[in-house]
Amino acid sequence: DELLGVAGPTGPEAMATESASLEVTVDGVMHGTQAPQQVTIESISLEVLEPGLTVTTGTALAQAGDTPVLVVNTVGEGRAITLNIAAKPFLDRRAEGTEGPLMDALDAAIRGAGIAPPCELAAPDGGRVHANQQVVFTDGQATYLGLQPDILMYDIADQQAHVTLPEPTIVYDMRTGKQVGKGPVSEWDVTLSRGRPLAYAMLPYRVRRLQAEAPRSAGLGETVQVGATVETSGEPGYHVVRVDVYAPGSDTPHRQYSQNIACDAGSGTVSIPFALSDPAGEWRLRLRDAATGVTQTRTIELN
Repeated sequence: DELLGVAGPTGPEAMATESASLEVTVDGVMHGTQAPQQVTIESISLEVLEPGLTVTTGTALAQAGDTPVLVVNTVGEGRAITLNIAAKPFLDRRAEGTEGPLMDALDAAIRGAGIAPPCELAAPDGGRVHANQQVVFTDGQATYLGLQPDILMYDIADQQAHVTLPEPTIVYDMRTGKQVGKGPVSEWDVTLSRGRPLAYAMLPYRVRRLQAEAPRSAGLGETVQVGATVETSGEPGYHVVRVDVYAPGSDTPHRQYSQNIACDAGSGTVSIPFALSDPAGEWRLRLRDAATGVTQTRTIELN
């Protein structure tokens, strides 16, 4: 209770107290790390878990009558948040796209602790995009962003959305292999579709070209070295280059020879151990930088 800034009923009587369906109002929502801004949102009916809960050192951002349902308590440089409502009604509203008031309050409480999503997503009318997941992975100077509607929500329709980053950067659409815009960008439009995740690479430089190194010819049973160098407008970081190897006359990558090239500082090599039983002729190598889609091809005459 001291950590959360609330006082809850105790003892057998408290344990036997049932939850109650009450009208919840949101008032005095905190935005960002600034001082609270007074905001009033229409009430919604939700299941309050502990009707007897009271506030001590915390601040109630939403309440049902005199019962707080969203309490934020400052603890040192952090925040402790009490959510005194059941999660299922919120999930039901989320599936319907009607979770607005509660989501606004919870969003404000979390942002008040200095936590923000990797990017901002807005519907064409400026409203909230619902039931979407953001996943971010950082590797050195590179940041990878994934956007995907909740895969467990089977009936969710496609949503048009506008992406806004905190600051401009070079962005590549990893699924299409194309750069987003020209030069550094901070916003663009997307279509969010269930089962079709979007993946973006955000780099501090442009990838100018992909340099591939391989011998022009090799003998049956010979192991050849294939190198890849990602040429960039700045100092390159870690890249992964996919090399797909095609036998003569085949449009399907060779399962055993195709592989990833780990390019630390933009460069790397792999070995392809051709077999004595491989067909002679022109083998095709297709190299593709996974982050940007920049490609290069080489051929090896195997005899």
